Amino acid sequence: MSTLPLVTIIVPCFNHEKYIQLCIESIINQTYPEIELLVIDDGSSDASPSILKKLSEQYSFDLVLQKNKGVSVTLNEAIARAKGKYICPIGSDDIMMLDKTEKQVSLMEADTNIAVCGGNALMIDSDNIIYNKKQKFPLSREVTFDNLFRHTGVGIVTPTAMMRKSVVINEGCYDPSIPVEDLYMWLKLTHRGHRMVRMNEVLIYYRKHANNTYKNVDLMINSILKILQPYQNEEGFEQVKQDYLRSAFLNAVKQKQKLLARDLLKKMSWSQRLSSNVISGVFKILL
Repeated sequence: MSTLPLVTIIVPCFNHEKYIQLCIESIINQTYPEIELLVIDDGSSDASPSILKKLSEQYSFDLVLQKNKGVSVTLNEAIARAKGKYICPIGSDDIMMLDKTEKQVSLMEADTNIAVCGGNALMIDSDNIIYNKKQKFPLSREVTFDNLFRHTGVGIVTPTAMMRKSVVINEGCYDPSIPVEDLYMWLKLTHRGHRMVRMNEVLIYYRKHANNTYKNVDLMINSILKILQPYQNEEGFEQVKQDYLRSAFLNAVKQKQKLLARDLLKKMSWSQRLSSNVISGVFKILL
């Protein structure tokens, strides 16, 4: 029997018929041998379920087809079933580097105080073309609550994450009411003293396309404001909140969501409204 720890890789899939096969095959072909693969189709309306059925028959992984529950609920249910010591959620449109799991297990086994490790990603488009082959990556570093809360340093690219399952379960997993699950988890774990490390390693190809969650500005805003609320007693909370509202306003202007931009403007302090980039944005939504 292998003495290597089991790693559970969790793939929630929603309408990614174009990308799901490359994602699954990158997991199947990992250099690390002890992997449990859990794939959940979360109510896709495209061909994803039929593609996944064929892949499951070919590679014998655990497949669940369900009505749409949302990513946080789906991840919680998968974690409850996971047998691995470590868990790695990854988007069904992303692609793992073949040595990703091997490199991360090596780090996590060498330092049992690390709760989460992640790394860098090469950005690709919907046709698997790398956006910028000269992308620069930060060096290895500890990622703290302060880094994440106040934006004082880089975090990890979320789909690169490997988490110690015992820590995630002990801390209550994800909040089902918050669809932007990654920031919620990283703030919670680091605020409670768990270590998070960014490796200076490219671990995945991260796909940018028209349906990325971060492009749903309204969803992101409501989720992040809810995520920030438990930390309202942290020093500088109001400034963090206002900085985020300004960033969200500028994003809404960029996405030409004028009604949303106007609503965000009402929530911003006068000092934020009078900043030069916000004033420029106001002119754009008035046109």
